[in-house]
Amino acid sequence: FNFNPFTPAGYSTVRYPNANYEDQYDLMNQNISMFVSTVLRPIVYQMFQINNYLPFSNFALRSDGTEKEGVWPAHPLPLVIVGSSHYASIEVPHFLVHLAVGGPGGHMAYADITGFDPIFFFHHTAIDRLLALWQAML
Repeated sequence: FNFNPFTPAGYSTVRYPNANYEDQYDLMNQNISMFVSTVLRPIVYQMFQINNYLPFSNFALRSDGTEKEGVWPAHPLPLVIVGSSHYASIEVPHFLVHLAVGGPGGHMAYADITGFDPIFFFHHTAIDRLLALWQAML
């Protein structure tokens, strides 16, 4: 079964692919190590300071509290960011981990094929855990 339009025949799931569509684990590990300490940790800390579900769950809010539509369309990179209200919603670490693990051109970076990467399911379990922790803190 092979319908993945981004993966050449004979290749498996890739993360941070090079020009030959091969994994670059050293680059991925280096980037993720820096990402966790400098980006992810502060975002998660700020996320737990929010006590209202709408800003916690959504990064596309107008100043009047209503949601913006189509801010993060599900299509391959590059995405055009059309204004985020803040960086502390649960959607931000969710989205950024997809990019940090997949890298440019990796499966986790593309919404339509991210489920082909087994780490997708671990990642979504972690996001569910963050939601449960946030709910327990209220």
